[in-house]
Amino acid sequence: MKNEKFEVCFEIENGMYLAPQLLHPDKVPFNFVKEEKLSSIEYRYEFMPKGIISRFIVKQHEMIYNKMYWKHGVILAYKSTMAIVEEKYFESPKKILIRTQGQESKEMFSLIRKSIEEINNSFSNINVQEMVQCNCLNCNESISPNFYNLKDLQNRLKNKRYLIECNNPPYARISIPTLINEIISDINFSDIVFLPDDYEDYEKNKISKELLKTQDDLISLKTAFAKEKEHLDLLKKLTKEIDSCKMELKRLKEIKDEIDGLAMRKAKNVSWYFYFIITFVTIVWTTLIYLFTWDRMEQFTYIFGLLFLAFNGYYFYKRGYNINHEEIWKAKIEHETKILYRKHKFNLTEYTNLQVHYNQLINKHKSLVK
Repeated sequence: MKNEKFEVCFEIENGMYLAPQLLHPDKVPFNFVKEEKLSSIEYRYEFMPKGIISRFIVKQHEMIYNKMYWKHGVILAYKSTMAIVEEKYFESPKKILIRTQGQESKEMFSLIRKSIEEINNSFSNINVQEMVQCNCLNCNESISPNFYNLKDLQNRLKNKRYLIECNNPPYARISIPTLINEIISDINFSDIVFLPDDYEDYEKNKISKELLKTQDDLISLKTAFAKEKEHLDLLKKLTKEIDSCKMELKRLKEIKDEIDGLAMRKAKNVSWYFYFIITFVTIVWTTLIYLFTWDRMEQFTYIFGLLFLAFNGYYFYKRGYNINHEEIWKAKIEHETKILYRKHKFNLTEYTNLQVHYNQLINKHKSLVK
């Protein structure tokens, strides 16, 4: 009898065959490494046909580890990964329990699930549920961990529901993508959000990070508020200084305008005095010529004319003025203005510097407002 057709036995040596259903029912002692993670799934049957585990052992006999098998189970090895597959026929519900440990657990699950599903499909109208063990901290250490229906988990993923709650206290929320990813290798997880195994710790860490970010944001807001307050205080101080400077400029300008107006009037008066003197001298000179005749006054006329021209030439040479009416008028106004500035103790340099300072304040205020 050969296993290829009936899956009843397998060859252990040349010409010798082993039928798993005839093995001793006592479980072979085997312990997983406690420090390493253990993954588990179950096949739960409403009605469990006999011989499923025997057929499975025959199918996977090449992976049997050190001839470790018994009537209701087997130890398998694949590369560095170990697995126990055992039948719980006398429990309710009846089930096949699969536990793996190692780096190639996903590949090991794939091989085991393929064989079991082939056996299940050989029966008609069989009702079986594939269950995945919860991977929360509590269930990993519990003797009665919570299990989820694999189809239900897959349906949740299709509807973009990535979390599920454990039925055991403290009811941790579990990442479905992470849970399924430990078992199934033929699902596309490219569009799925992976969350940590222990979502409670993840959520706490996330909240802590959010709190820290909130604190950083508050510090940033306080800093920004302090800068804004400093900015407003500077604007207020600057506005106050501008108002003060403006008032002082207004006062000084009023004084300056008054002095300039007075200088203008004095310059006009001096011009009238000058015209009066010229007119007076002309009348006197004409009278003298009339009284003493031109022959006697001619030489005096030339002498005084030459002296007058020499005096004026020397005066304009020293002053550096162009000999024209506008320059003479301008020079006279400046001269009168300087005299009045000294008389009224008006500092023109201080007034000019104040104007420059005022313009600087206005420009600074504009830059701050922007």
